[in-house]
Parts: sequence; C-alpha cells; structure tokens
Amino acid sequence: MKKSFFKRAIASAAVVPVALTQCLSYSFAATGDTAADSSASTAAELNLETLLSIPAETPETTLNGETVQVSKWNETVFNQLPENAGPVELDFSATVAAIADMTDSYDEYIEGIYAGVESVTAEIVDGDIVISADLNNVASVVADYIQDEIDFEIDVNEIPSDSLDNIDFSELVVAGSFEAVIDTASLEDGTTFAVDYKFVDENGNAYTGTGMFGYARQKLAEFEAVVDEANVEGIDVSVFTDLENKLAKAEEKMGEVLAYNKSASFANTAEALAALKKKATAKNEKLGEKVPASVTAALSKEAVSSAYETIINGVNTLLAPTVVNIAAEEIGAFADGELYDITVDAASGKITASACFADTEFEAVKAYYASKENPENVISTYKEAIISLDLNAVATGSTDVTVDIVRHLVKEPITTTTTTTTTTTTTTTTTTTTTTTTTTTTTTTTTTTTTTTTTTTTTTTTTTTTTTTSTSFVKGYVSEITLTEGYYFSHDNTGFNPEQIASVMYVEVYVDEAGTLIESAPVDITQDVNFGGLTPEDYYDAANTTFCYDVELFYNGENLLHEGGELVTAPAYIGVKGDTNLDNSVTPSDAAAVLSYYAEVQVSLDAETAKATIPLTTTGDVNLENLSAFLSDVNQDEKLSSNWTLAKADRTLTPADAANILNFYAEMQVTLGAVAYDVWATIVPGMLIERA
Repeated sequence: MKKSFFKRAIASAAVVPVALTQCLSYSFAATGDTAADSSASTAAELNLETLLSIPAETPETTLNGETVQVSKWNETVFNQLPENAGPVELDFSATVAAIADMTDSYDEYIEGIYAGVESVTAEIVDGDIVISADLNNVASVVADYIQDEIDFEIDVNEIPSDSLDNIDFSELVVAGSFEAVIDTASLEDGTTFAVDYKFVDENGNAYTGTGMFGYARQKLAEFEAVVDEANVEGIDVSVFTDLENKLAKAEEKMGEVLAYNKSASFANTAEALAALKKKATAKNEKLGEKVPASVTAALSKEAVSSAYETIINGVNTLLAPTVVNIAAEEIGAFADGELYDITVDAASGKITASACFADTEFEAVKAYYASKENPENVISTYKEAIISLDLNAVATGSTDVTVDIVRHLVKEPITTTTTTTTTTTTTTTTTTTTTTTTTTTTTTTTTTTTTTTTTTTTTTTTTTTTTTTSTSFVKGYVSEITLTEGYYFSHDNTGFNPEQIASVMYVEVYVDEAGTLIESAPVDITQDVNFGGLTPEDYYDAANTTFCYDVELFYNGENLLHEGGELVTAPAYIGVKGDTNLDNSVTPSDAAAVLSYYAEVQVSLDAETAKATIPLTTTGDVNLENLSAFLSDVNQDEKLSSNWTLAKADRTLTPADAANILNFYAEMQVTLGAVAYDVWATIVPGMLIERA
C-alpha cells in the first residue's frame, strides 16, 4: 500500500487557508460591478462584463510609472454585502466524491473524514464573511489508516505478530471546528482584505497557521502511544517515523514558499499550463498527466465544477437579491482565449500574479477623453488583473489578499490652433483751396488744388497656440546579441553563469504626439541582463533527450524580447553527473564508455587531437560531446570558474573517473532512498558546488 495519504492530508491542511482565500477572493471580485452606484446598495446581476468594467471617467493614477485607471470593484462589493445574512450550508459531497475517485486506494479515508464533517456553512456577521465547519470524531478513520499501514508492513516483511492485529484506538478523539473570517469591512477603503483562520480542537484549544502542525504531532503521539502499549513483541513499526518525516517536510515546504524569490512569465495560459505540466512530469509522470491543457479543461473536472457551483449558489443566497451570473464555462473561455503576458512573481513572502487582456471599452474611453475641456487623443488601452497574496502572517493564521483591475492608457494631447483677424481703416481728408488775384490792367486767376488719397488697410494676424507633448514608451527589443553555450549539472541550483551573455544591444521604441514611432540608438545593456534567478535544476527535465534548454533572459525584471516579440534565450546543456552516454541515468555502461575513450586516446599518435575527435557518444553533435565530457569528468572541481565552458578537448578523462562512476552506481543500488548529490559528495568530497 502506498503511504502518501497522510502526506496529502497534511498538505491539504496547510493549503486550505490559502485555497479558501483564493476562492473567496474570486467570489468577491465576481461581485464587483464597477459601473454601479457605489453610494447605495442596489440589487444587480453581476456578470463577467460588469466584473471587468472600468468606467471611462474613472480618475487616473500612476502605477509603476504608467498612467492607469483602477477599478473600484471593492466599493461596489462593500455596498452589496448585507450587514448580516445566513447561515447557508455548503454541500461539497459531490466534490469530495470526485476527489476520492481520483485518489484510487485512498477514497475510503477521504470519504470517511468528510463523513465526519457535520456541516460547512457560510454567513455574514457584522459585515464579515464567516466560513465554518464542525468536525466530529474521525479518530476511527485515522486508526484504520494506521492499522492498514502496520498490517502492510508486517505482511511485506513476513513478521509474525498477534499483538498488533486489530489494535484498539477507541479511546482516542480527533475532532474540532474550523473557522475562516474574511474582513470585508476593509473593502470600503481599498482592494486589500485579510483572511484569518483557525482550528479549535475537541478540548477548546485554538491552533492557527503553523500551529496546526503542532496539533497533528500531538495526535500522532497519542496514536503511537496506543501502538507502543499493544506492541508486546517490540516489533519495529515505521509508520509513525514516516508520518513525522512527512509532517516535517510539509512544514519545510511552507517555509520554502515564504522564502521563494522567483519569477516566471508566459505568453498565455496554454504556455503556463504546458510549463507546469513539464515540471510536474519531470517529478512524477502520473502527476504530469493530471495537469490540464487549458483552464476550460480544469474547470470542467467534476471536483472543480461541483465546488464552483456550490460556492456560487452560496454567494447568491447570501447576497440576494443581487445575483452573480458567471458560468464556469465563461471563465474558462476568457482565461484561455483572452489572457496574455501572464507573470508570476514570488519574493519576501508575497506572491503576485498578473495577466493582461483586451479593453472592450476602448471606444468609450477614447470618446470621453476627446470631449474633455483639455481634450486628449487616446491611442490605445489594455486592462490588467493583478492578484497578490501576502503570506508573511500565515504562521499566525492570516493572509492578506489584494485584487486590482487596472486600465493602462497611451494618450496624447490634441493640438489646437486659434486664428484672429483684425481690420484697420485709415481715412485722409481731401481739401481744395482756390486763390483769386485782381489788378487794373490784368486779371490773373490762379487755382491750386491739393488732393490727398484715402487708403483703407486691412491687417490679418494669425496666432497659433501649440501644446508640446513628450513621447510615450512603446516597447524595447534586442537588436544584437552575442551568447555562448554553457554546460551544467542537473543538481545545480545556484544559477547559470552570466559569462554566457557576452554582449546585448538594446533599442527602445517610443511614439510621439503625431503617432509616429521613434527608435532610440542601440545601447549596451549587457551588465543588466540576467537569468531571472532561474537555475539548471529548475529547467532540467529527464524527458528531454536533446539536453539543450532555451534559458530565458531578463532585463529590469522583464523578459528580453526580439523585435518580433519572441523571447530571447541562451543555450544551456544540462545533464546528470556521471551520465557519459546521455540517457539521463548513471550505469556501468557510462564507466565503460569513459574507459574505452581513455584507451583510444592513449594509443593515438596525437593525444591532443584524439581527445577532441574520438567520440564519447553516438550523437555526432559537438555540444553534446562537450556535455558528455563535462558530466564524465567527475573528479573535476565543479566550482572551477571555467568548468562550465570547457570543451572536451580541454578535459582529461581517466580510469579514476570511470571508477568513481562505478562507485556511485553501486552506492545508489544498495542505499535505499539515496540522494544522488549526497552520494557524489562522499565519493568526491569537496568537488561539488555548494547548493543554495
């Protein structure tokens, strides 16, 4: 019988608070009709369109240096929530049955524990949403599991025993109640809300966060004491050691989550799920098979669809007369067909996921900005959903959730021209003077006429008022790059060597006020390009028979892109230490290949030429030959600064390498549960990289 039931149960206990947080945060977001009047509570039908709506007149703010509009979904939700409502019973029996069907031999335990759940209810108390569940005594289910494990161990090892048959666990109790409280009052002021959760045992003792591991250990100790008392033959029973190890592992994993400092980006959900499937398959082929190819496929699974229906029905009952009308099929279609540029970042105990999607309200936004007193031309818009989980307080039973929906705007002022015409008329008066002179003898008449011309002058003055606009950033891309190959071990979790990145030239593209694209001169960003914290261990996949991996490069925390939008990657060759023939395993045939290569080099007339030309593999590929030599040179110090880039011709493989490969193979065969890295550390002490 497999021994992972309790591991799964413990892991479930650890992630239930986070899972509840995610489900409930989605349910809240689903009620965010940003177009609704936030000044008073009104009944409404809330659908995917209203969930994603951001009115064109929403005030602007700045996010990471960009102009955005932020949805006020939180105010709408706050005003839709009644002060008190419920309780409403949530029936997850169909979900539990579906999960049990997927877990084969563990179905009876899962259904047994759920049968002990008296009720799961949701209610609104003083404006807070409260989820609670009462757990009746399920000690008999735990006892059945432990008894089955003991019976299995005795049968497999053919140990005669009567005292450990049908152990009496009837005096033990495993019962209590679980409660999660969502602080919806905080939604009045922002998009962050807290979820607090606790478990209260049968004696009234409260456990929060990592304290639940303490409760599990206490109960294991009680069961172990009963077994010890019954075990009169003193038979060595390993079930409790196994369970304690799994508890410790689960607790360790929670600590690892808080310490994660990684980021990943994907073009769409299909690429994200494909990457998840690849990683899961590398660990366990059956686990990889369970990863769906799309969000639609995930939501269509009975376990998920029945849970979603239960939650939506409960929400609608509590919010009545408001109705949430969002089908799971709609969510799947939107996620699979609309989301792009998906990123997931984990740092300092905070996990943030974001995804972009088209803005269907673009025309309304463009019209609104054109009609403003100081009109602006909206060139483009898109929306982004951002969800953050702050897990730093998870140890004390609390998680902060932030949900934001924002609109990104690229816009420019509209230039206006004003023309003023002024007409000036100048008039000159014409005067005529007549002079008469008379004498006795002669009469002379002289007439003098002076004429002044009347002139009308029209002057037109044109005044142009122009508003100057700075350019807006559009994108950046790599115009020229020089890279080199790198060779790495599958156990290397320290990172890729930055010397692989020899040179990177980068161009930035802007748009000016006329809508013209302007490219900057190429700049050297080599020193600022890195591998985003990813390691060979992250990429290694035992199913990859090419051994070549396209490792993504990052600049300022974002993926580097070519001009056409393709990811910029560096070639890395990753394999298992000691795997000469490149089949992703270490066997005696690898040692034999090293000895054969060594013998041929020794009998050649030109040893240096022979080292480069005599093949270690049948691939005929120079890079795979270099990788094989890298993996076979097991006595080489992995920390040597040039080790990652040495070619086969620059290495010296000897019978000592072959002997150590055989020693490794033998040790792995005789030591149950041996870890490859630890075994190599004993065979070639001081020669391995120090894992992070």
